[in-house]
Amino acid sequence: SDKMTNQDGRPEKTVNAIVEDSKGNLWLGVWWGGLKKFSKATGVFTDYYADSKNPDGLLNNNVLSLCIDRSNDLWIGNHTGGLRKFSLNTGKFLPLEKPEKNVSIWNICIDGDGRICYTRAGIGFVNTSNNAFETLDYSKDEPEGISSGYHYAVFTDRAGMLWLGSTEGLSFYSPLNRRFASYLKLIDTKKRYYITTFYKRPGRQEIWFGTFGNGIIR
Repeated sequence: SDKMTNQDGRPEKTVNAIVEDSKGNLWLGVWWGGLKKFSKATGVFTDYYADSKNPDGLLNNNVLSLCIDRSNDLWIGNHTGGLRKFSLNTGKFLPLEKPEKNVSIWNICIDGDGRICYTRAGIGFVNTSNNAFETLDYSKDEPEGISSGYHYAVFTDRAGMLWLGSTEGLSFYSPLNRRFASYLKLIDTKKRYYITTFYKRPGRQEIWFGTFGNGIIR
């Protein structure tokens, strides 16, 4: 098909995530439309929908986030459907022992150690060599732990520091010493900075981030 549709054949226009593979294909995470591959060479879409007969596949057709790792596997974040793994080499979904089935995965990136890092209410990591999961969640008993609220945006800088955007503002996480630090929440306690996305300009030492209700900040 040369038009993007959902599983019922109706036109689909809400695209939440786009990544490009090594062959130049675009992979799209679509709301109600599942996972789609778009061949720029042929202009044809290939659709991947939730299938109850495939427990390793999408749990539903609402895809929020995508990321390709160093092994050429595509990681897929489902809305209330957890994390899924898809081999770009074989074109098949791969099994995960604890894919966080009922959790919404808002964003995915690769950290400095090559692990998959994803955002949820807290954040999670997956060791790509053995698919082992680790999650970090808010606790009022850990003042230097992760902030409360939902985490949406995530970005890894050149030093390996994770930048995290949430409903509580901007914070950082150091995988080396396993500590969090809040930034925007500290410099302005009267405003709530709801961070939704990051953008780093290639070749520039600056990061822009978008907020819900407070514009963009550099």
